[in-house]
Amino acid sequence: MRQCYAGLDPSLANTAFVVLSPKGEIRLLLNSHDEVPPRAKRQKTPREHDALQRMLCIQAYLDRTVTLASPGVSWDQLQVAYEDYSFNSVHRAFTLGELGGILKSNFLLKGVPLHLVEPKVLKKFALGTGAASKQAVLEQAKAEMRFEDPSLLSAALATLTDDAADAYFLAKYLWYQKAPKQAITYETSRDRLRKRLEYVRQASIG
Repeated sequence: MRQCYAGLDPSLANTAFVVLSPKGEIRLLLNSHDEVPPRAKRQKTPREHDALQRMLCIQAYLDRTVTLASPGVSWDQLQVAYEDYSFNSVHRAFTLGELGGILKSNFLLKGVPLHLVEPKVLKKFALGTGAASKQAVLEQAKAEMRFEDPSLLSAALATLTDDAADAYFLAKYLWYQKAPKQAITYETSRDRLRKRLEYVRQASIG
């Protein structure tokens, strides 16, 4: 069975999930805010209960979509790169930690290998610097993205979120790390290929 490489960028506002085929083409791109709406401003539910409910909704959304709505993708094919916590995150640490615990446990219970990637490592892989802005990462993702179904590209680029851009590069980082021969075969930029292969090699050693 051929492996697919996924990236997940977790957030209560919008958790993004991208799955790449063995050729590095996007097979699945999800944004949780497409189905899990923001918290209502006048909602009477205590905030902590609302956050937990939202976390469970995000997990259920990922489960349902990957299991039922994605031909060509199954849990036993996946390896997942997960953006690790950042000390400079604007989120409350315990809330993001709770979401991470739910999502990570869900992957591990399914037997899906999970690989943590630091935010600075991800930015350096994408743009060669750990200080890249979210907008720069977004524009780079737009320049590189390829879909298995090319007809999906224009709509995806028009509505692309920075969360999905991060998830895309997480998946691509994992693709380079776990399937370098496929990256060598299918990466469209030879200069980008050389730099990223070397960076992933150094990051793995470190």
